[in-house]
Amino acid sequence: MVKIQLVQAYNDTPEGSIVEVEQEVADQLIADGIAIMYTEEVEMAEEKSAIIEAKKINLKLSKKSVQVQEKNMEFAEKSFLNQKDEIVEKHGEFFVGKAFQELAQKSVTGMSEGTAADGGNLLYTAVADVRGIAMAESVAYSKCSKIVLPDKCNSIKVPTDASDPWIVANAPTPTSPAEGAQKTATKLAFGAVTLTPTKLVLYIPTTDELLQDAQMLDSFIRSYAKSKLATSLDYYVLAADGAGMNAISGNVNTTAVTITESGPTLDQVYGMINSVDPRLQAGSEWFISASIWNYCVNAFATAANLFNQLIDVAGKKLVGYPVTVCPCLNDIIIFGNMSQYTIAEVADNNIMSVSEHIRFDYDETVYRLVSRQAGDITYVSKSTADSLEISAFSEGS
Repeated sequence: MVKIQLVQAYNDTPEGSIVEVEQEVADQLIADGIAIMYTEEVEMAEEKSAIIEAKKINLKLSKKSVQVQEKNMEFAEKSFLNQKDEIVEKHGEFFVGKAFQELAQKSVTGMSEGTAADGGNLLYTAVADVRGIAMAESVAYSKCSKIVLPDKCNSIKVPTDASDPWIVANAPTPTSPAEGAQKTATKLAFGAVTLTPTKLVLYIPTTDELLQDAQMLDSFIRSYAKSKLATSLDYYVLAADGAGMNAISGNVNTTAVTITESGPTLDQVYGMINSVDPRLQAGSEWFISASIWNYCVNAFATAANLFNQLIDVAGKKLVGYPVTVCPCLNDIIIFGNMSQYTIAEVADNNIMSVSEHIRFDYDETVYRLVSRQAGDITYVSKSTADSLEISAFSEGS
């Protein structure tokens, strides 16, 4: 036997009734649109709806009670004023004034919200949704190249091109043989980066009572957890090794450029751009700490530089390339093309799971967000062009 709820009258049973029937009958009634399956979720939704309606009724009753009390007070006041006129006629104004003074000293104060018994108990305190800032989204991780890890393996080898295109003599090398002479054989060079995903976990338990009573909590937890994961993954890609990822900052394959203590000069900015492979500069961008961006704005936003479009403060561009200000970077400036940072992810990654059983003894529901990935720069390890050491990324610090 299973429980169903009728959404329309059936065989003299009124709409909304909850009945137990055989599974076959339930399936037929549901298929005909006469009933729906009565699950725990439906029951909980009805309980919440009943609680809300009860609160509304209590609020209406409270308002009616206050209206009745106000009318009673108005009637009493009119009755007292009528008695006052009779007393004035009998005893005179002086006597009445004296009587009013004594009465005022003995009378209680009017009803107010400040005292529970005087009216505070009639009030209902509403709770608005949590006032969080707009949820953050990934600014670096989302732009990386992604590879989905095949099933039944815990790592993946990513082949890389190890031939240096900017050195003419580096293999493979074009040659110019004489007529009829033997050709010089050349071959490609390859490297490899092995990515082994590790795990990041957000684990958030909450009591069932709080989850039931705070109606916005479920959606807020889900949104906040994904936002927090996005900013954490950006941090591991850009700033510090972790979660299976080798950060761009400090990476052996990142070209380091020394900048002044307070911030870069324009020459150093151009040096960072030229330290990125020319083939990758078109899709490159800046990732800058707030302090360095503030320095750039103050140092470079002169009339001439603005006219020559060396800096766009409102549009956040530096020498024509987009700027992303990253709170996770501490006095660091990075320039490069995120397509050359490769991330291996497991299939169905970043899935939110919810369980009411894992902490059943505590009456708690647990939210768990698991992310498994690994990442690294897959560009050829530091090439050379025009006597400059170049890479897919340059870092100034």
